[in-house]
Amino acid sequence: MFKSCKCGNLSLRISLAIGTILILLVCLSPLCHAANWYVDNAATGSNKGTSWTNAWKSFSDMRWGSGGVTAGDILYISGGSTEKTYHEQLTIGASGSSGQPITIRGGLDSGHAGTVMIDGSGEGPRRDYCVDIRSCSYVTIHGLTCKNAYNIGIGGENGHDVTIERCTITACGHGGENDQAGIRYFGSSGNILVDHCTLYDMKSDGIICGWVKDSSISNCNVTDYAGATTVDGIQVSGTNIIIESNVVHGMLNLVEHSDGIIIEPPSNGVTIRYNTVSDCLQNMYIDSYYYGEGSKGITDVQVYYNNVYKVDYTNDVHGIHFHANDGGPSPITGVKAYNNTIAYKTPASGDTGLSFNSVTDGDARNNILYNACLLKFNNADMHYCDYNSYYRTDSGDIISWEENSFTSLNTFRTANPTYETHGQQTNPSFIDISAANHKLQNSSPCIDKGADVNLNRDIKGNPVSIGFVDMGAFEFSKKPNPPTGLRIIGR
Repeated sequence: MFKSCKCGNLSLRISLAIGTILILLVCLSPLCHAANWYVDNAATGSNKGTSWTNAWKSFSDMRWGSGGVTAGDILYISGGSTEKTYHEQLTIGASGSSGQPITIRGGLDSGHAGTVMIDGSGEGPRRDYCVDIRSCSYVTIHGLTCKNAYNIGIGGENGHDVTIERCTITACGHGGENDQAGIRYFGSSGNILVDHCTLYDMKSDGIICGWVKDSSISNCNVTDYAGATTVDGIQVSGTNIIIESNVVHGMLNLVEHSDGIIIEPPSNGVTIRYNTVSDCLQNMYIDSYYYGEGSKGITDVQVYYNNVYKVDYTNDVHGIHFHANDGGPSPITGVKAYNNTIAYKTPASGDTGLSFNSVTDGDARNNILYNACLLKFNNADMHYCDYNSYYRTDSGDIISWEENSFTSLNTFRTANPTYETHGQQTNPSFIDISAANHKLQNSSPCIDKGADVNLNRDIKGNPVSIGFVDMGAFEFSKKPNPPTGLRIIGR
């Protein structure tokens, strides 16, 4: 009896072990089938994509889906020892799956880890894209360089869970057609992520994400060095969008009404934070009027801890502009502008800092406006306008309130006693306005003079202390003084 029991227990343990192994094999089977694939236009092998020696020799040779690149796979493209150029369009032909994206990236091995350059110029058919990810989902594009696409550097539509990261894009969109951009994605059911990408000298827009939701554009650098060829730096519409920690500079296309960051309708739940935007005609433009179709509406927009300035450009610019349908019912509701620094080294008569046109439920607090004017017009409904700091180096207006202009904050308070009861008109004492260093000196009158608006970090990630909020985008570092009078007592 006793021996039989031991055998039974042993059989049970063996059965459980086998069952556990089978379950693990079933659960891990997608990981087991993930494969690496290779592209190298100098390969001399069998052209099957299975190794660097037998790599696919062109993008058109690649196989997608069954027998080729599928969910969980990584496609490596050779960048040679330093750089390798591909004069063809890369069209993604399959989708990944949840937790198993298809990843396209440059090579990692010696002799293949150089820059992958996809160049839309050269002989052959017109290349509308450098990388085409239309109708594909669960795809990651990592570390590619794209240039000279006729329309779009990297673009897609009607997919979801697409990541475009650490890519460099230049000189795309020279075809003269609408909605051209370095990176463009339209119509998504969610999770379009653009991160750590560099775009410069575009021939149209930088980044466009239109009619997307639950998506973000972060840590990107969009710059125009070529002389006012880029139209808009970042252009977005959709639901639950975050635009954060980007640098946008030099959008000065006078013909095309350039904007650094523009939000278009219909949009709901948009957060613009921790960005540095400079020397653009309109640095930030939240516009509820969709051209050709009228007002579409924007709700719940938060714009906070951004650094907006001009240094090199001397003509009129707009800082942060909320623009609804002129004179009509307001389609922009729930506007919050907190702790933004808007500073112009050289003032111009038409410069504006914060502008509220026909908005409802507007809230402007803790902002610094240096050589920049705050505007309220077309019966904008301002729930709060307080705790802001104003300063000009000329005799220009600090506030324009409907039909009245003010050069003195005291005069404004007399005419509008419910606003700016805690505001100030004084030099904020930046470290160096000429070098666009807008951090506060330790003597700044803006330190600890802001209101609590339930934000816990500044543009640089420094903590914000409740009850000791500074005005502007840069919280002064309040490091405690080291203790004095301490003694070491031996045992």
